[in-house]
Amino acid sequence: MAKFKFISANDQQVSFKLQQAHTKALKLPVIGYKNVNYQIKVNNHHVKYTHSQGQLKAKLPAGRSNITISIANSSRHAWALFITFLAYIASLLIFALHRPVSSKH
Repeated sequence: MAKFKFISANDQQVSFKLQQAHTKALKLPVIGYKNVNYQIKVNNHHVKYTHSQGQLKAKLPAGRSNITISIANSSRHAWALFITFLAYIASLLIFALHRPVSSKH
């Protein structure tokens, strides 16, 4: 079993180191949601990934690897845009439904 060494983490990314004898595809020690786009860099090179039993899986080279997993920019901004749009529509509906009706005398 591969032994990942935790390096750092914040709200947008996590970094690990790994030393292995042979190139192989491994499950990374993070949960991977199917509706989120991730960006995985191994030694500062983008690598493709798959989902495997709730985790991200990527082909990692032999030798020492620095691995950084982050949420792709498009995923972060899409959610913010969607929430902003819903708030805008809700505010328009509230304004339209609660506006006093003027009467002529």
